[in-house]
Amino acid sequence: MEGVAKSSSRGFGIRVNYGGNFGFASTDDEKDLEKRIDAAKKNAKLKGRDEDWKGFVGAEEDKDKRREKVEGIYDHHIVDLNGEEMIEFVESLMEGIKSVNGTLPIGGEVSTVREQFRIINTNGIEEEEKRTMIYGSAEASFRNDCKSSICKLKNQRFLNDGMNSAYDFAISRALDIDFEEIGRNAANLAKNSSKGKKIRSGRYDLVLSPLAASELFDNIFVHAINGEEVMKGRSKFSNLGEEVGNAGLTILDDGLFKGGCGSTPFDDEGFPSGKNYILDEGILKNFIYDSYTAGKEGKKSTGNAVRADYSSFPEIDVRNLIVSHNEVGDPIEEMRDGILINSFIGAHTSNEITGDFSLEGKNAFKVERGEIKYPIKSLMVYGNFFDLLKAIVIAGRDIKMVYDIVTPSILVEDQRVI
Repeated sequence: MEGVAKSSSRGFGIRVNYGGNFGFASTDDEKDLEKRIDAAKKNAKLKGRDEDWKGFVGAEEDKDKRREKVEGIYDHHIVDLNGEEMIEFVESLMEGIKSVNGTLPIGGEVSTVREQFRIINTNGIEEEEKRTMIYGSAEASFRNDCKSSICKLKNQRFLNDGMNSAYDFAISRALDIDFEEIGRNAANLAKNSSKGKKIRSGRYDLVLSPLAASELFDNIFVHAINGEEVMKGRSKFSNLGEEVGNAGLTILDDGLFKGGCGSTPFDDEGFPSGKNYILDEGILKNFIYDSYTAGKEGKKSTGNAVRADYSSFPEIDVRNLIVSHNEVGDPIEEMRDGILINSFIGAHTSNEITGDFSLEGKNAFKVERGEIKYPIKSLMVYGNFFDLLKAIVIAGRDIKMVYDIVTPSILVEDQRVI
């Protein structure tokens, strides 16, 4: 079992408008700023003039869109945590796993992050914000012939022979995570996945858990709505106003979402955050832009310039992508003959341009007449994400924040399974 993980860094990311283009450099040493500014100028000069570069975001650029305060993104209780309390959280993960007879811990983590960042430019932008985050995860295993919780991992063969594993996690901007529940959820899922059966190949309705659904949206959909990818013809989407999803499906990117992982009053260029409807009842309404890409099309930024950290320059990304559907209920109860999939293996291998995927389902269960009947030993799901968007018919009530994707479980009709 891993212990406590903490991360912190401090530095300066510098962009300069020079010679008709922008240059970038970074440093973690304040004494080195002048040299790094010169390096950024050289970088801009080497790139040459770019007629599409319109300069930095300005304070007067969008007077009608004030920078709103975002609730729930800073909790001083996280900042005040000490080492002993963090160790107690890890122990709670362990206790959760141990509470399920026959399960063993594979790994776990508790980490906290405190962020304080400031954006200043010569066009009058001066913004500052603080955020906190706490994260907990646990992975548990269960061996089919294990009779009690005192089973020992004797060798690697034990891990690969009759062993089932499962994972659960939670992430929050506030100190409100139940770490014992995370461990218990992982352990129960591992135990319930044991003694899996094979199923016949065919077409099934699928219930995708929030984690499984988020993996598809993160690896395919986010690319498809990126304004730069659309302009370059590397997106499946091209024309706003098209019906690209089920008539009940709405997808919103919200930089002001309460407690969201991607929430701040402004993006990483200082542009005001807002709500952008990407799909509205299945109709494609918007793409996402930073200031540079938006300027190419004569538009304004959508507030989607995001930095990985101070050492990287802003790139287009979602803030909080929120998936919802007009039909809300219990997807499992609505299913007559189908499969519940808790996560995928290899979602990053999906084709982000065409939307084609071939993925192994993990911790999957056969569902019949609205009830979970038995675990499935192994399965592969073959399909196309953009076809899948049109087949989403019901959303669950179990909304989960998976970093910058916020989604419930979803019921997807008629998918190919082997």
